[in-house]
Amino acid sequence: MELGIDPLVILRLPLLKKLGIAAGILLAVAAGYYQFYYKAQSEQLETLVKAIQEQELKIQSQKSLLKELPALRAELEDLHRREEEAMKVLPTEKEIPSLLTDVSSAGHAEGLDFLLFAPGAEIKRDFYAEVPISLNFTGGFHDTAIFLDRVAHLPRVVNLSNLSLRPDSKVGKLVVDARATTYRFLTQEEVAKARSAPKAGDKNKAAKAAKAAPAKPKDAKEK
Repeated sequence: MELGIDPLVILRLPLLKKLGIAAGILLAVAAGYYQFYYKAQSEQLETLVKAIQEQELKIQSQKSLLKELPALRAELEDLHRREEEAMKVLPTEKEIPSLLTDVSSAGHAEGLDFLLFAPGAEIKRDFYAEVPISLNFTGGFHDTAIFLDRVAHLPRVVNLSNLSLRPDSKVGKLVVDARATTYRFLTQEEVAKARSAPKAGDKNKAAKAAKAAPAKPKDAKEK
């Protein structure tokens, strides 16, 4: 294939023109090399470097997680330990009757005469329920003080409130009114049911909105 260039003509050209032609050929070769080889290889290399950097970041992140793993395990174990301790002081639903028996037995052991020992309706909170007990009993001052102390030191949590003491001159004893409150953990089913149930405020808002909504006109009867 003829290129239309006579090599003899190029050889007869001045030196500067020869150098210019040579420089042009070198630039064309360099441009072709860059465009068809170097650029593609450079892009592949850049992609590979980015992939390596991403993998290094993932490895560093995993190493950080591995370093934190013992601390996370210790924290989880501490949470389990606290949960077990809480379960020891808060009775379950099955243990409530035995706890009530313990409170009643503590009073009878001190010679107290219970006129009222009435567990009330539970008051459910987020994850626990309050179990109130209305108390009314008579007994001596010393016996009453010992009973209150024994209740305060039961293994399960029992709080006494609304304490009222008044003397009964007829029998020479104290008449005591009090409210004892113990607590229990709600089961998972109870927690789920409580969370899914509409709140009282939402019901009131819905009722008010229904009242405020204009009534639909009745269809006129055809004459």
